[in-house]
Amino acid sequence: MENYLLFLVICVHWTVHYSDGLPDCCSVQRLEETFEVTCPGCRLQVIPQDEEKNTTSLNLMHNNVKILLKESFINMPHLEHIVLSFNSLSVISTGTFHHLVNLTYLDLSHNLLDGFSFEASAFNPRNNLKTLIMYSNNFHLRKVYPEPTLLSLSQIETLHIDIFDGLTFGEGFLNLNKMKTLSFKQRGELSIRNTSFQRLESMDIHKLSLFFKTEKLERNALHPFRNLSKLCLTSRRYRDVRDVLPLLHGLRGRTMESIEILHNYVRNDNTVHLENSDIRFFSAICIRKLNLSNNAIGSISIEAVLSWASRGCIEYLDLSRNTFQSPQVFFILKLFPSIQYFDCSYKTSTFMRKRRTFKNRKIYLPDSLIYLNLRHFKFTSDFGRLGFIDKNLKILDISYQEPLFTCGGHRFNGLSHLTEFDMSGIVCSFPHPEMFTAMLNLTKLTARECLLGYSGLVHNKLFQGLTRLTTIDLSSNKIRYLNSSTFKDQSDSMKMLLLADNLIESLPIQSLVRLKVLELLDIRNNLIASLTYSEITLLENYRSVSERFRVKLAGNPVLCDCNSLDFLSWIATTQVIYDKDDIVCINSHMKIVEMLETFHDFRIDCTSQFWLIISISLTVIFLVLGIMFRLAWRYSVNLRFWCRHQVEHETPPYDIFISYCREDCRWIRKSFTTWLEQHDIRYSAEDKTFETGLDICDNIMRAIDDSYQTLFVVSCKFLEYEWQTFAMKVASRYSFREGRERMNIIILLDDMKRSEFPKLIRENWDIIRPLQWPDEHNTDKTRLRTARKLFWEKLLKRVRKGNKRLASSINSESTV
Repeated sequence: MENYLLFLVICVHWTVHYSDGLPDCCSVQRLEETFEVTCPGCRLQVIPQDEEKNTTSLNLMHNNVKILLKESFINMPHLEHIVLSFNSLSVISTGTFHHLVNLTYLDLSHNLLDGFSFEASAFNPRNNLKTLIMYSNNFHLRKVYPEPTLLSLSQIETLHIDIFDGLTFGEGFLNLNKMKTLSFKQRGELSIRNTSFQRLESMDIHKLSLFFKTEKLERNALHPFRNLSKLCLTSRRYRDVRDVLPLLHGLRGRTMESIEILHNYVRNDNTVHLENSDIRFFSAICIRKLNLSNNAIGSISIEAVLSWASRGCIEYLDLSRNTFQSPQVFFILKLFPSIQYFDCSYKTSTFMRKRRTFKNRKIYLPDSLIYLNLRHFKFTSDFGRLGFIDKNLKILDISYQEPLFTCGGHRFNGLSHLTEFDMSGIVCSFPHPEMFTAMLNLTKLTARECLLGYSGLVHNKLFQGLTRLTTIDLSSNKIRYLNSSTFKDQSDSMKMLLLADNLIESLPIQSLVRLKVLELLDIRNNLIASLTYSEITLLENYRSVSERFRVKLAGNPVLCDCNSLDFLSWIATTQVIYDKDDIVCINSHMKIVEMLETFHDFRIDCTSQFWLIISISLTVIFLVLGIMFRLAWRYSVNLRFWCRHQVEHETPPYDIFISYCREDCRWIRKSFTTWLEQHDIRYSAEDKTFETGLDICDNIMRAIDDSYQTLFVVSCKFLEYEWQTFAMKVASRYSFREGRERMNIIILLDDMKRSEFPKLIRENWDIIRPLQWPDEHNTDKTRLRTARKLFWEKLLKRVRKGNKRLASSINSESTV
């Protein structure tokens, strides 16, 4: 055998090479002064040699290690836990584990080991190995176990090995006198007979697990395990549960801590109905915990349960992942007088033409029942109408029913002693405001995915009276906001509030401010982009009250920009955020902890950018306002009119104010002013009385105040100039104010239409009656002189008439 091992070592050593370092897929976790190294699926062919000396745990599962050499773990003398499952191990050299005196756990499962892969001295007797896992290897090929190796492992307490046909338990196994847990997995076809475990009769085995696909099971096969307290039987979906139950015959008269009979059904077969002949194998055993999960059990007859003599021993009953119908489950449950824990969750689908429903909607529970798990139970009745009659039920899980349940606006009746309630997945878009009124002792409520947010908010009376409630999970309810009185009665009790996966855009301050002892706030995966100063202050206040207070904020679209500097600065220093490493900036897709490493530079950039934007904005604003004010003052006739303080004279210094354009100065000076002087008419004009440096519009309005009348000399050129048109608008608006409507004269030097004048002049056209200056191109000189003479007479009459009217009005006002 030694020559065989030497040959294998040389061959394998020739084909492999040592690793110079840990690959990138490895992870190292430090726990105080020790290290845990995990390298799953890294395609390693040898044990890495650069691990820390203080490494205590090494996990190399799913690699391609073929051989363990004497030097494989030489650099890790403190190893306590080694996992080498799912590799290609075929040889373990002598002395591989000799120096690992602290080794307690070794997993060599799913490899290529056989009876010749070990030498007798592979393990040092000084090893402290407690758990050895060697199933799913090739021991069954030669039908030999390395018993000489096992002789040196007398301290083994837990052993997992393959069982194969013809296996005998020799001296190597019998030397394992400290072993308490034995687990067999079947390789190949075999039968479990009454003599299979006979040589283990003297061993003090407390827990036995059998994973098998066998052809024949004899009833007394388990009789040699006299001290057995825990049993697990799994045929791996190869045998009907009724074929497995006879193995319990060898345990009759025993008192067992637990029996687990799991995954015993044949695929594509019908559901199983247990009768008296099946239950009788349980009847002779006093079992405290019975697990019959995933056995395709459709029913247990009432007669069979009544004949179950030892059913009073059962405190824990697990019938999950079977096909029970809801009415029968509760009928059976009532027949177990000592039951405290009952699990009937995850009921598998059944094909029935007619579904039975509850006729009596009251469910009577055993007085001893404390825990009831009906998760994914598929009720055949509206749960909102059911009433539980119980005395001690503390924990109830009715989550995720199929088809979907609705609470239907009903109250949950009974359940007055309940402390924990899970109703996740039950549709409660419009819950009854007193739905939980009967649950006054409730301390934990889980209501995930109940669509509570569809009602607009969580009703302010929904949790009324629940003064002992410490934990509420309202995750995934599409909640946008909460009523300010939602948690009014939990101000002194609420410690955990879970609001993850909702549509909350800001912290519900009005609801949170009432909670005095809050320790955990989970608002992950909402729509919160930042926190305001008041929200930050609230969270810090909680922290000052309790150092255990934490907030989970990851998954929110947090904005890391200049507008959220205060928020980012707070995150950098606070101890409140629990999952700071998982928060990602939505605008840069960078983790916030990475962004905070350069936060100082980011703040400086934001500050510079802020003042640059402020200065540019203020400059632009002042410039625009200045331009707008200038334009408004310049072009707004009404503004100037309203702001102008009218000057009143007892006797105005001028008879008329003349408004004209510069192109008509020749006519003004040659003809008009000469005529005015001849008739001793005092006049005001731009080139005569306007004050230098004063705005033209102010000069115009001042001249109007100083004159009896306003006279416009208008030609085609007059209306071409913007300022002349504006001046006419100002003058006309100011001249046509109350009391001066008729104190305006217009002389037309050219033939012009009424529509060409400003609106105010057009409206008063009939009052003004413009005077037309005779055309100088008239070839008839006599007619021209006559027309001009008539023009001057009309103008003189207008001027004097206007002066008298204005003078009389001024005199009458002064008399009054």
